Amino acid sequence: MSERGATPVGWRRVIVPVADSRPPPIGCAYYPWRGLDVVPVMQYIVLINPMVYVAEGMRGALTPGVPHMPLGVVHASLVLISGFFWTFGIRSFNRRAIG
Repeated sequence: MSERGATPVGWRRVIVPVADSRPPPIGCAYYPWRGLDVVPVMQYIVLINPMVYVAEGMRGALTPGVPHMPLGVVHASLVLISGFFWTFGIRSFNRRAIG
């Protein structure tokens, strides 16, 4: 077998372990944010992850009976996070592309 024939096997040895080494699910996609009341430190650590606000907003819209983060907080946080990354992206683009 040529060297080209052996390449896919080599890639499988690299990709599979990388794909299986996911970070722990701390994005509140599998559980409501209010479910972390028993671990208050973790409840505030996960707030740096924008996925928390997306998941909580969808949970609040689709299943209003399930405890979730207040939707006003979700909307304000998503606007602030989007504005931050938009500003960062525009500045980075201007620095790289324009000058």
